Amino acid sequence: MTEVALIFETQNIHHIPVVSEEMKVLGVISHRDYCQLQHHFSRLGSKVAKEYNDRFFSSLTVKDVKTPNPIILEKTDKLEKALDLFLENKFQSIIVVEEDRCIGILSTHDLLSHFKKCIQKNETDNIFC
Repeated sequence: MTEVALIFETQNIHHIPVVSEEMKVLGVISHRDYCQLQHHFSRLGSKVAKEYNDRFFSSLTVKDVKTPNPIILEKTDKLEKALDLFLENKFQSIIVVEEDRCIGILSTHDLLSHFKKCIQKNETDNIFC
């Protein structure tokens, strides 16, 4: 989990797919999951909290923390299916696969960015531009 902590602390991402060597999806770890594991004084920059987090995260494995069996979309699925999944569930990302191999993640942020571009192009009559 130390590597996961480093990724979340240094990269602007909110979800990490957990995959096998063959890129088969095993689970997902969200930034929210990571934050919930941190010491409650972490946001204050407390030295004690940092030491606690370092020890705690070095004792965990990704297997301990990942959410197993995440919702998956095929690369060829329609955007409407993704929207339905987001609306029916309360999660913020869906792993995208092609031939059962992870090729990326679709997030609610990605969808909002896409729709904003559509609006900026004055294509409001076709939200799926």
